[in-house]
Amino acid sequence: MKLTPLVVGAVTGVVTAAAATDKTLLPFVFEPLPLGSIKPAGWLKDQMQLMADGLAGHEADFCRYVHKSSWTGGDQEYSSLNEAFGLKAQVQTAVDYIIERQQSDGWIGPEQTPEARNFWGRYSHYPENNGQTLLDNMKYLNDAAYDWAYWYEEAFIKVDLDTVSANLTNSLYQYEHGVNAGQGLKAGAVIRRFTNNDTLLKSTRDGVNYTFTYHGDAAGSIIADERMIGLAPSRGAELCTHVETMYSLSYLYQNLGDNLFANRCELTAFNALPATVTSDWWAHQYMMEVNQPYSTNLTETPFFNVNTLGQTFGLEPNYPCCTVNHPQGYPKFASASFVKVGDNGLAHALLSPATATATLGSGNKVTVTCDTNYPFESTLQYTINADKAFDFHVRVPGWYVSGSSSINVGDSNPGNRGYQPQTHQAPQKLSPDAATGMHKISVPAGTNTIGYTLGADVVVEPRSNDTVALHHGALLYALAPGQTVQKLPPRDWQNKTVYPVDYYPPQVHDTYMFNTSAWNIAIDPSTVKFLSKSPSSSPSPASSHMAGQNANGQGQPHTARSPRDTSTSPNTTPPQTQAPPLPNPIFAPGAPPTSITAMACEIVWPISKGVPSPPPLKRDRACLGGAFEVSLVPYGAAKLHMAEFPTVDLSGKGNLI
Repeated sequence: MKLTPLVVGAVTGVVTAAAATDKTLLPFVFEPLPLGSIKPAGWLKDQMQLMADGLAGHEADFCRYVHKSSWTGGDQEYSSLNEAFGLKAQVQTAVDYIIERQQSDGWIGPEQTPEARNFWGRYSHYPENNGQTLLDNMKYLNDAAYDWAYWYEEAFIKVDLDTVSANLTNSLYQYEHGVNAGQGLKAGAVIRRFTNNDTLLKSTRDGVNYTFTYHGDAAGSIIADERMIGLAPSRGAELCTHVETMYSLSYLYQNLGDNLFANRCELTAFNALPATVTSDWWAHQYMMEVNQPYSTNLTETPFFNVNTLGQTFGLEPNYPCCTVNHPQGYPKFASASFVKVGDNGLAHALLSPATATATLGSGNKVTVTCDTNYPFESTLQYTINADKAFDFHVRVPGWYVSGSSSINVGDSNPGNRGYQPQTHQAPQKLSPDAATGMHKISVPAGTNTIGYTLGADVVVEPRSNDTVALHHGALLYALAPGQTVQKLPPRDWQNKTVYPVDYYPPQVHDTYMFNTSAWNIAIDPSTVKFLSKSPSSSPSPASSHMAGQNANGQGQPHTARSPRDTSTSPNTTPPQTQAPPLPNPIFAPGAPPTSITAMACEIVWPISKGVPSPPPLKRDRACLGGAFEVSLVPYGAAKLHMAEFPTVDLSGKGNLI
């Protein structure tokens, strides 16, 4: 991923518009909170601490693209959320160096010529009372940038790009590049705020729908091993694409309020992102494949423009953009997890453990703590302190099962901030807004608790070539073949030479992973069962339904019930006041508390250019032996994985009881 200045401009500019004269921007549906208002907790805080202790927190110590950046006096080109003082010191050193070397014309940065200077990243920091100047500049940027509305409305390619004329694909590469595509998802919504051009609403929604319908993978990212190609599960999705896509989707939810944007953001955050980094956050892949049973140096590249090491884990397995770009994923996700709703509302938008502090209308100071193991469990427990009454909203994901989902509102005690209620009112059924997915609860002043339970079934998502992917809640599940690991010294991505041993910390390795068990399986979707070791997760053995593929990627809200589930009302037991801690790291083999089992058999599945070929067509599937049960685990914990399965009917194979 190497962006030219013009391509960078395209992330915020798409449609030529008349000169902006109104300084008022169209409002967000959900207003972002100031940075620092939200603190991650639980497993999410653990992940961010691992990032700080891992490669992300040590790049400034040694990695040439950070340690020797031209911004801080070097010759190499290319976070407050966890209160890590070492990271703050790194930022302070860099900022001091930059400011002390401001150029004579006022420019801050190493670029010497106007042609090399990118303004877009500085607009939000421009002094106040210059709104019209900023809008005029945004118009010029908009006029010169790539027209994403053209791509989404007229030029979008809905087939495998490998089957399309190179003359056409080359002329549209700026839109087809995976990272550009992830960034471009939000472009129309950004420009609409200052152009008032409502035609961008349709093109933006169409853009998200087209991108994921025709080029999206089951883990929530965009299949593009540099260039989008279609739906082949053995082609890659870049780590940079994951984090840029997460940011675009969280922005779109704040800007437009469509629940499917938040659904997709969580899908990417809980699946694609953690699957592409090692559990200690010291190594990453350049790109991930949904069907990736091994991770090694391939004999040839099956990818559009990625080397043979691109799917291995390491310091810089390909172009080093992902080395320095991946740490933005979870911090930006956490900072978007809570939002303001109007003047007197606060909402939990991206579900995860966190504490949010906000000042609402009339100076109402509110603190909301969400204690949860979501998405690994089904309950979220809120403790709320508020000076005055306000409206609290919880987002209800598109996959929820209405009959087994509920809200329990606890007692309040205005005089005791540490109060924990002992009794709960009768559970309330969820009534989410059809567009935003938000369920509103009126919260009085004082200390209150809310227990939120989300029911889920196994969702069988149809994929290309008569294959399926299996989801439960926000998690994708995958076969994780047995593996052996080989650790090697890190290599320079350009010339493949090994770095000197004194260049990198001892935790840095290039890592190859080899499967030790069969990966070439087909499953019978009618046999799936969801299992959980957690007492707070609603059991649903043999509960599943087929979901049509749409922009959400996981079907629509439904009320399907397990044939073995005889309950007729939501669970009336008050939720626990504190979620038991999950293993840390949670995205490691054997760590997540949930799994899905299914009956399967081995099939003939050829290799093409070093990776599994496209899944065999239905007419070519035949079991090589008897049926057996497989256990599928959360995708993010399976660094080797197969998550798009050919389907077979095993009703006559083996013992299915």
